[in-house]
Amino acid sequence: MKNFGILYYYELKKLLARKLAWAAVLALAVFCVAATLRAGNTGGRVYHDILDTDGNPLVVTGEQVRREALAKAGSELNGRVMDEAFFQEMLESVPDFSSIDQQDVYFGLEDGAWSRPFSLAQGVFWKTRTVTAGSFYAEWQENTQSYLDHYAGAGLSQGEKDYWGEKMAKIERPFVYRYPWPGTQKLMDFFYVLLGLLPVAAGICLCAVFSGEYRDRMDALLFTAKKSRRPLYFAKALAGATAAVLVGVVIVGITVAAHVAVWGWKGFDAILQMWQPVLPRPITVGQMLVPLLALLVLYTLVCGSLSMLVSALTRSSVAALAVPVVLAQIMARFHQLPYGWKGYLPENLIAWDGPTNVQLVKVFGVYLDNFQFGTLLYLGIALVLLALCWLGWRRSVERGV
Repeated sequence: MKNFGILYYYELKKLLARKLAWAAVLALAVFCVAATLRAGNTGGRVYHDILDTDGNPLVVTGEQVRREALAKAGSELNGRVMDEAFFQEMLESVPDFSSIDQQDVYFGLEDGAWSRPFSLAQGVFWKTRTVTAGSFYAEWQENTQSYLDHYAGAGLSQGEKDYWGEKMAKIERPFVYRYPWPGTQKLMDFFYVLLGLLPVAAGICLCAVFSGEYRDRMDALLFTAKKSRRPLYFAKALAGATAAVLVGVVIVGITVAAHVAVWGWKGFDAILQMWQPVLPRPITVGQMLVPLLALLVLYTLVCGSLSMLVSALTRSSVAALAVPVVLAQIMARFHQLPYGWKGYLPENLIAWDGPTNVQLVKVFGVYLDNFQFGTLLYLGIALVLLALCWLGWRRSVERGV
């Protein structure tokens, strides 16, 4: 094993030198950027009750909606404590609405400065016109506790509820108002696209890790030296894992950079309750996104490890590319409620249902939330798949010698 570093270097160099594969990864990244730019100008609104100068329903374009969101992210309300004076000023600034449509028109066309605080008050305290700081936080506490009590059909244990009770106590009150990062919804929607693209990228780069020598007729030569078989296997597996992580970091990183370019950077420090009021996690919007992005990279590693395993077992690059891609598509259509073990399926963990899942897993007497346990789970799956590659590699040795 003293030459393992050299073997690893050359195996990684071989993967990085596959220009066609990395061109495909770059093409997928360019697609992500183009899709992000396009999505930034979609999501407009149509007001059927308001006519323009031509007598047609008024249309607000997606670009206008984006500019409004960026303006709210930089509003002077940001940084203000949501105390009694804050709520009183909101009620004095916002007129009475006779309907939801009238409310939407006012906030969308006339004055949207208080739209987010008003919607937060509506989401927590239904009688918005009589809301006070005391009633708002009392109702927030009750609604959040009710969410825990009824999650998954009252599926939480008392220990889990106590865990989240301690987390809730760490949420500072009164809240400090910040408009949550405007790109949150768009980025989380795009996670579903990435869950389909990352297996393709990983498969393209890693499908020939173990099958390449068989295709090039080099396997018999490599297998003649018994002492080199195990170090070479480890070098290939580690190089493949490194390349898979690199693929995930490149595509996910470029996607995030594109969303920041479109939606700005303000609002990452907003507490999570500015985005989803009844969640008991004492974190910010940015802190919520970080584990989701890390899980996407780990998901790429799992897909790459599966591709390498198929490559080792079948000695076929085509099969090694197809299997993880097809499996990802099957899981994408396997729609299940995000409860229990199903909460750790990629579509449920690395998307909208991830932050809202409050079920815990107890490991050696310590509770882990779904992000913590999901990280360990995906890393463990990747390691098991890489270890199983040895079986295919050893079978190739037995056949090749």
